[in-house]
Formats: sequence, structure tokens, C-alpha cells
Amino acid sequence: MKRSKGKLMGKTRSLAKGLKRITVNQRFKEFNVNDKVLIRLKPKNKITIPHAKFNRKHGVIVGKKGQAYIVKIKDGNKDKTVDVLPVHLETTI
Repeated sequence: MKRSKGKLMGKTRSLAKGLKRITVNQRFKEFNVNDKVLIRLKPKNKITIPHAKFNRKHGVIVGKKGQAYIVKIKDGNKDKTVDVLPVHLETTI
């Protein structure tokens, strides 16, 4: 069996197409509880990136944990919570 080389091996290049630098404003974005957000992974921050299966998922902010936000997501029939930094979040209507 072939050995795994990591969960993002070969995927970060496709995520990085058209990506610019991460600005200070993106790092310190503020969100309120019950805001609807979209998780979009920014591979420039590989250490703090959530799992790739949560890329382009919509959710609702439930709370805050340090600098990260707790986002409630529907994954199939289950509700899941993901801790995401504001760099990887965008507001939706």
C-alpha cells in the first residue's frame, strides 16, 4: 500500500490559484454570533488551515475561541462545529 504524504498533498496548488497576499485586515476580521459565513481555505496559512473537506462550506458562527471562531456546519445529516481563523472566513448574505 502506498504511504500517505499528508492530507493536503497536491491540493494546495489548486487552492492557491489567483491567491494574493493575506493582509492584516483579513487576519483580524470581526464577526458576530449568528453571522452566516463561507469557509474558503487560504493555503498561505497551512498551519491553521481546517480540514480540506470543509472548503466552500456554509455555516453559522456560534461563538469565539481565542482568535478563532466556532462555526456550525451541516455535514450530511450531522451538525458539526469547526474552529476556523478569520483568514479562512467570508461573510455571506
